[in-house]
Amino acid sequence: MQSRTIVVNGTRIRCLLGGSEFNPVVVLLHGWAMASSVYKHLGDLLSEGHFVIIPDLPGFGRSDKVSPVQFEKFAAILDDLLEQLGLSKVSLVAHSMGGAVAIKMAQKFPKRVEKVILVDSMGEMVNRGLIGWAIAAIYKTLRSLSVDHLRAVTRVVTICALNCLKRPLWMWQTFRLTIGTDLVAVLKTVKTETHLVWADKDEYFPSCQRMASAINTQPIIIPKAGHDWIILEPVAAAQIIKQLL
Repeated sequence: MQSRTIVVNGTRIRCLLGGSEFNPVVVLLHGWAMASSVYKHLGDLLSEGHFVIIPDLPGFGRSDKVSPVQFEKFAAILDDLLEQLGLSKVSLVAHSMGGAVAIKMAQKFPKRVEKVILVDSMGEMVNRGLIGWAIAAIYKTLRSLSVDHLRAVTRVVTICALNCLKRPLWMWQTFRLTIGTDLVAVLKTVKTETHLVWADKDEYFPSCQRMASAINTQPIIIPKAGHDWIILEPVAAAQIIKQLL
């Protein structure tokens, strides 16, 4: 995949792009504290038969911040980016916090979005304090450690640390937004075809039942997997996503 920085209404958005522009378009949206580079392997696999765009969402990676700090604003920036690239129809594959952007895109710009695939996405409120979130993050990282996953886990931890060091206030603001937003009511208004793919041992968002009920669907459950399985197991993730696209 190739890196490109696109200026959208004065905001610099860094993207990875791969595949033929004549193929169906897939936009991969990353989670909180992440960046496009973490999903590069998955993007390479999906670009076989699709034109894949992985943006650094505003304020993360190498993209500029935006104001106000709202998922609606992120969705508007993404819509303007796609308009600038001349892409009228796209499918959204969204992990974790990226799911909020995908849901808002489907709600606000339904003509642009052909399909939504939410992978271990935020959406349902989790009754957990800051210490609980910290413990979940530690447990998620330790659970993921293995010889096969060591490089991917190191990349996740490094990107998270770099984002936090570069923009600590932004990270705090977006973290509070992520854990404090319930999107079930919004999902009920979305008419776009939407799928849920969920790890059976997700450390951050253990349930998607309210979301599944909101869109009247059954989630695809990934056995013996945690929140970051889409990053740790890109080959398996690509196979499932391709079946849904």
